[in-house]
Amino acid sequence: MSFGVGLGDIALVTTWTWSIYKSCKESSEDFRKMTGELMGLHAVLCEMKDFMEENGDQLEDSRRNRLTILMDGCKSSLQELYDLYTRYESLSTQRQRTWDRMRFGLKNLADVRQRIITSTTALNTFTTALLSASIPRLEKRLVKLVTEVQSGMREKSVVSVSDIAATIDSPQVWGDLRRELDDVGISPVVAEERREFIISWLKDAAAAGMLDENARLVGVESASIRTFTPVDDEDLDSASILPDDESFSIRSITPTPGDDRESNFYHTAMSHDHGSSEGTTAGARSAALNMNAMSNAFDAEVKRRHNDRPVAEIFDPLAASITYALPSPSSTSVSSNGTARPTPRRRRTFGLVEKLFQKQTAIVQAASDGDIDKVARLLSMGMDVNAVDRWGWSALSMCGYGGHVAIARLLLDHGAKIDNVDVDGDTPKSLAEQRGHSDVAIMLEEEEALRELRQKEALQSIESMHMARSRTTSSA
Repeated sequence: MSFGVGLGDIALVTTWTWSIYKSCKESSEDFRKMTGELMGLHAVLCEMKDFMEENGDQLEDSRRNRLTILMDGCKSSLQELYDLYTRYESLSTQRQRTWDRMRFGLKNLADVRQRIITSTTALNTFTTALLSASIPRLEKRLVKLVTEVQSGMREKSVVSVSDIAATIDSPQVWGDLRRELDDVGISPVVAEERREFIISWLKDAAAAGMLDENARLVGVESASIRTFTPVDDEDLDSASILPDDESFSIRSITPTPGDDRESNFYHTAMSHDHGSSEGTTAGARSAALNMNAMSNAFDAEVKRRHNDRPVAEIFDPLAASITYALPSPSSTSVSSNGTARPTPRRRRTFGLVEKLFQKQTAIVQAASDGDIDKVARLLSMGMDVNAVDRWGWSALSMCGYGGHVAIARLLLDHGAKIDNVDVDGDTPKSLAEQRGHSDVAIMLEEEEALRELRQKEALQSIESMHMARSRTTSSA
């Protein structure tokens, strides 16, 4: 069979995966144990297929090449599993019993399972990176940013200045904007990758008058489209809010194709090609009103709960976390009446003496055990975050192998090396992929891209300083 990276080929691999899953489900116990991995792979392939249907023509060559490599590894594992299954099913009943008794293909199946887990994790990491930079997701986050500006929740936002369209390309404004984008879920790496689209999108929004943080409007029903009239801040709570079943955004309001509801039902169209400014502004104002109403209701609920706190909780703020936290076997004990209670922890002081009695590889062992408290304590003592054991495993390698997301984040924040290579040639990311820990693999990939971006910006800054110094010297 011949596979590629086109939409049809990915759909074919997805269908083939599902077919093998159903076959293994009806086979022997060893093959039935593969169904969990096949289900996971099928889910990731379905997500990739959906992405390719919407954005396949926009996939860059570098990512398409990466996808080709991942799909080749995926189909190779599936082919080997299919060959093993076919061989088993072609045997007579008596010989199948001999196969099962001798666990004839167990080693091969174990190898295939490991490769399918690795392929699934790598594909999931790749798909997550694609989705994070996809146009629909970016537009959703940008809509949220603009809605918060409209609602007055981002005072002195960089996008609300009058000359944003003219200054957004400047390094200073773009740097400030990137921090705001990061706050709504668009990472600096994605912001740089989609910089032209984001700038164009915000310029269109500014031209439509949707970046004014002082605009407060209220929706009024009309025969064909909603119109809006200004209201004061104090009247905002009493303003009429759109029903929950009708959603608006800052894009043009267009009929939903093929919708079986009434003809006057509208949805948001994420397109630059059509839409009146009146409809666009209407959608933005309604979204801002809805956010204001929901935020006010949430604030009121928070205030009510704060006022209704028990007396004990008022004098002991930690009581809330103890009351609502899920108990864990390692951190709880049983009281005399049989109820679980938190185990008190004593404060400890650390110094040079304690550090001297610690092995340099203690942080590696602590990460292997998943003990985030001990890892944090060792880091506070000045333990080397990149210490390795005799096999070249670092604490971050242990996180990749064991799937310890929180510890991995702590280590990365303290400068842990992402490219550490052990004696087997594995990195923390490859270990995470082999073990099926997508969260760790995604985190490592995002951190690697962020560090590359920071290094690139640092080099550009140094070059700019040298150029400025050279111009100064020349003019003198």
